[in-house]
Amino acid sequence: MSKVILTRRFYFCAAHYYRVKDWSEEKNREVFGIHSNSSGHGHNFVLDVSVKGEINPVTGMIVNLTDLKKIVTPIVEEFDHKFLNKDLPYFETMQPTVENLAMLFWDLIEEKLPDGVFLHRIKLKATDKVFAEYYGDNLGVFCKKYRFSAGHRLFSQKLSDEKNKEIYGKCNNFYGHGHNYYLKVYYREKPDEKTGMTIPLSELDKRVKSFLKTISGKRLDRDIDFFKDKPATSENLILYIKQELNKVLGDNIFKLELSETRNNFFEYLED
Repeated sequence: MSKVILTRRFYFCAAHYYRVKDWSEEKNREVFGIHSNSSGHGHNFVLDVSVKGEINPVTGMIVNLTDLKKIVTPIVEEFDHKFLNKDLPYFETMQPTVENLAMLFWDLIEEKLPDGVFLHRIKLKATDKVFAEYYGDNLGVFCKKYRFSAGHRLFSQKLSDEKNKEIYGKCNNFYGHGHNYYLKVYYREKPDEKTGMTIPLSELDKRVKSFLKTISGKRLDRDIDFFKDKPATSENLILYIKQELNKVLGDNIFKLELSETRNNFFEYLED
């Protein structure tokens, strides 16, 4: 099969809330926070539908984008400007979380695709910081974006001062420099039947933010032991983040993305 993946983006607006009927008000608020408000809240959702397949030798396409649009648009319109919990039967027994929504869109779209065209990924974005992905394997991927600030100097003990200056340039400044880093944590797990979540957002926040406190406001190459014998590059930083988050998130980390500047991005993806 071709390694080419095609993605088409769609938009819809909807309201929802998260609640478990047989839980107390206190329990719902503990797990879902402000999202348990039965009056609901809303989002401008962004849906990315990614498909794969062999490239047609005549048209040069996996699938005509016009045809893909005709398939997906009616499905999306069913959700647009709806109160998901109240207007759609899917959510009588299922929480309208981004994880469940992504999995639902997969099922609704997959059955309508033409022969030879296959879904690769469904990505559903609720906000700039919160979204979900689904790859058809019954495991939801929930992503949250975090921010932290830190300083560093790029310097290798294995190189001469002259070579360090040559390789790292202004990033070799003895006094260091810093960044506002943005970290995306992708957590992969089968969504809980009651909550519809791979992990409660409050729990993910608690674990990730606890770690970020240990590096935020620090000079990485001087304050973090991990960098005592290696350069404090973002390549090494994302390895360190993965190492430490493994201790609190286990094997559920699907991917990490680290943004150092608006031009430089780094990813860690398990094989």
